[in-house]
Amino acid sequence: MNATSTLQSGLSIIICCYNSAARLPVTLAHLAAQQGAGFAWEVILVDNNSSDGTAAVAEREWQRHGAPAPLRVVAEPRPGLLYARERGLASIAHELILFCDDDNWLAPDYLREACVLMQDGTIGILGGRNVAVADAPLPAWFAGFEQAYACGPQAAHDGDVSSARLYIAGAGMVTRHAVYRALAELGFRSYLTGRTGASLSSGEDTEFSIVTALLGYRLVYSSRLVLKHYMEPARLRWSYFLKLNRGHAQSYYKLALYKQLYTQGQLNPDWLAYFKSAPGLGGGMPALRRLLRWGGLYARRAQQREGNEAAVEAFFNIELWRMHLRFRAEYPSFVAALNALGQRLRQYRGTHPPRPAAGAAPVPRAAPAAVPAP
Repeated sequence: MNATSTLQSGLSIIICCYNSAARLPVTLAHLAAQQGAGFAWEVILVDNNSSDGTAAVAEREWQRHGAPAPLRVVAEPRPGLLYARERGLASIAHELILFCDDDNWLAPDYLREACVLMQDGTIGILGGRNVAVADAPLPAWFAGFEQAYACGPQAAHDGDVSSARLYIAGAGMVTRHAVYRALAELGFRSYLTGRTGASLSSGEDTEFSIVTALLGYRLVYSSRLVLKHYMEPARLRWSYFLKLNRGHAQSYYKLALYKQLYTQGQLNPDWLAYFKSAPGLGGGMPALRRLLRWGGLYARRAQQREGNEAAVEAFFNIELWRMHLRFRAEYPSFVAALNALGQRLRQYRGTHPPRPAAGAAPVPRAAPAAVPAP
């Protein structure tokens, strides 16, 4: 990660790519069409073990659009979104950071609006409205599950996201390097690696959002930031969604503990107590037996009937139970590590509170969540 002294004001856009040659031309065309930025910006493209000429396509397309800002391609051989982002962060030149997926088409004013809003130094992460687009009409069931695809509004109103949600989607996420510097200083390491190859495990964006909130920064949604999130045909198949839903459930088990750390300030190291009280796991063995009996039927129906929300919920909860049972041996050490992390983050927040930039208009808050005192 770059040292503080080498970073300049401006915005670095990180695009993490795995075999992205077919998707990049449109994405880069939208970046090249950004209007009147009025600040320095760059594109860092991370080639994460691609085998389809991703790097060559990126450089050719950027030159074709006149190279309106510097573009650098860096390689990351370790598969996984987390590693790709780390490589991108180690290569940036600017303080503000925007994570743009290879299928995100930013509105022409996205960069300008992001930089204006991020002048409020209390904002740690900023997100906007991601609109799903595809070559054919979206399936009838898609609207009910669009959040699983990082689409749709991230709050009811512009301002702080709710404590129930407590995350900003990674697609189009804007943050600041100061957050990463603080986390590095505190020895934070992610427990989630994100998607790797064909795996659809996820949750690293939620994890980052929660630890950023624990540092005292705000998570803010603005409808002024708009991007189109292109959906390839394969991602709109019901079978793909079920696999995606399973990946979310596998990561949600740990993320639920992170959320409790934020809302409660301390986690119970007793696995059995969590078994009885955790959301989605409450009720002990009788609840588990009911879920396995009825949820098993729902899960089978989910693979046959598109849009069955009850089946999807049961499918998700069954996977949560499986994760809880598999995690029993690791649970005490994981909770101890999270409790220690939470204490360090709150102490840091007490001595390094985020502050608005001098002269910058603060972004209004919307229903701020109660946070345990440092």
